Amino acid sequence: MRQRVRYGTPKDQRLTELIILSTAREISNQYEWSAHEPLGQAAGLEQDIIEVVKYRKDLGSLPPIDGFGETEQTLVQFTRELVSEEKVSSSTFAQAIELFGDEGVVDIVGLVGYYSFVAMTLKAFDVQRPVGSELLLPIQTN
Repeated sequence: MRQRVRYGTPKDQRLTELIILSTAREISNQYEWSAHEPLGQAAGLEQDIIEVVKYRKDLGSLPPIDGFGETEQTLVQFTRELVSEEKVSSSTFAQAIELFGDEGVVDIVGLVGYYSFVAMTLKAFDVQRPVGSELLLPIQTN
């Protein structure tokens, strides 16, 4: 499953890491975020985009960001809605279908679902980051 959703689709690794980071942020999973932020950077994901996801910035009020076009914005919005809302809005779903096609949207949902599963597994078994590793996701103070 991991091989298929992470590497077996037409999406480049930069977009795959964007989806993984968006998922980790929406479920507030420190382990996955801290593992994947450096992988996103290595895959070419711009730090400004990482910051948008990390701090859950409002997509509608952002200034232009290099590399954060319609594709990237749709992936972040789709993931946010899929994880944190009752359902994905019709407009977001239609935009995702237009950009990625039916199979592409299934792949995106599979990737979000897989990393949600991984996060639950880490949580259930209290898997911790290695001692001394940097925690990169801001701690929530709700």
